[in-house]
Amino acid sequence: MTAEEKRAKKARELRYKKPIVRDLNLEIMTNNIYEMQSECYDVQYALDGDEGDEIIAAMLGDEDEAKEFRMMFSDLSAELEAFVTDLQDWEWSEYVDQYYDLFMVNGDVAQSFGGLLGYDSYEGDYFGLPGFYGEDDAKRAAFEKLKKDLTKDKMLMFFQICMKIFTQYVGLQYRYDCLKASMDILRERNMGHLTAVKEINRLYDQADKETSHFHFVHTFRKSEAYEKLDKMIAAMPQEAFL
Repeated sequence: MTAEEKRAKKARELRYKKPIVRDLNLEIMTNNIYEMQSECYDVQYALDGDEGDEIIAAMLGDEDEAKEFRMMFSDLSAELEAFVTDLQDWEWSEYVDQYYDLFMVNGDVAQSFGGLLGYDSYEGDYFGLPGFYGEDDAKRAAFEKLKKDLTKDKMLMFFQICMKIFTQYVGLQYRYDCLKASMDILRERNMGHLTAVKEINRLYDQADKETSHFHFVHTFRKSEAYEKLDKMIAAMPQEAFL
């Protein structure tokens, strides 16, 4: 084994010394918050712009519902901004940066958020830990680091901070996922409406042409477009005729 291979092997064996929860570490959380903020801004812009009328149409013309929808995204955007401010609070941001990831490693939280990763100093990146014993070593290393660096009073204080961050983040993520799913459904429904309207217009023009432009008077003539149009109109919900 070469010296380079030995260094790489040693780095792999020491990954547990600097563990993080894969989907609940500060970097991932911060990136996700910024992505959520960006989506909220995009939705607010869409609802205020030309796309807003189409989204309202997808809501069957309910402008009050569209307004409420806009307000929910606006409220979520404000709370995301407040969360970012909390993370940057000068009174305890230093502790957050140094110890939050270590606090999350302890307990069973990691199982619900993608498991544990360990830092490989040779590769300069995080990788999975080898099985149960690797994760157990990582939890022990995190706990020993916290006991060494923090007094009992600071540990209790910081535990409260970590729980505040955790509960806020999970709550915001859940609300965002629900709102985004609703928005995606509306956009999909709206796209379906637009597609149906285009198809109706196409069939109308074709049927009119096939009935000699007499507004379907000559329906005794075989017209495939007329029959398709007739079936499509018959299948439309009553709300479409309001």
